[in-house]
Amino acid sequence: NEAPGLMVFGDVPGSGFELDPAPTAKPLIDGFMIFGAVQGGGVCAYNQAYHLTISNNRIRANQGSYGGGITIGQPDIGTGLLNNGNITVQYNRITGNGGVFGAGGIDIASGSDNYRIVKNIIAGNLSRWNGGGIAHDGLSNNGLIANNGITFNEVFFGAAVGGDGGGIYIGGEIANGVTPGVLGEGAGNVTINANLIQGNLAGSGNGGGLRVLWFNGQDVATTPYALNIFNNMIVNNVAGLAGGGMALQDVSQGNI
Repeated sequence: NEAPGLMVFGDVPGSGFELDPAPTAKPLIDGFMIFGAVQGGGVCAYNQAYHLTISNNRIRANQGSYGGGITIGQPDIGTGLLNNGNITVQYNRITGNGGVFGAGGIDIASGSDNYRIVKNIIAGNLSRWNGGGIAHDGLSNNGLIANNGITFNEVFFGAAVGGDGGGIYIGGEIANGVTPGVLGEGAGNVTINANLIQGNLAGSGNGGGLRVLWFNGQDVATTPYALNIFNNMIVNNVAGLAGGGMALQDVSQGNI
């Protein structure tokens, strides 16, 4: 995911160097127009971007190998290697971006506990994988997606996997049931509250507005992660396969 508009990272995994997870001075990306990246997306926060706030930016017309607009972490690197806790994305206009193996708008990979995506306009983004507008991919606990306009995003991938969640995709990183009796780690607690999710398209898969997959796994043996879907307007979305509004699978603790 080289050459984004802005790259943020503390260090690479395995180096032994660790930044303060609760810094006094918190990093801020605020008030920019970020456009035209052809591989890395608009903003890439790779590792140890603790307490980063991305706010009041216009992020448009970027392409990323993973997420098109904003990528937190790396979707396919595995659980437990990257840590980007307490990131806030707010008051941005994220439009017309494209993701290849991640979301078109905002891609949240595992290790992004306590993230907040609030009061953004996320419109007209495209992914050829999962999550036209937003994708939460892997284990990130206590995520919040609230008060956003998530409209007219599209995802399409004509193969056996991918192509789900035109507006929002929430999923664990490892499939449940690939090996009999083996469960994934789940996705973590997530609240989706008071969003407008309208006019999104899952062109070849499930969940035009919202797709949730492999949400609960090993956690059901102790305290299951909770999926809370409250106060949203989920309207005029289309799915090529099933669940024009919402499609949920492997969700044992869902509150709608």
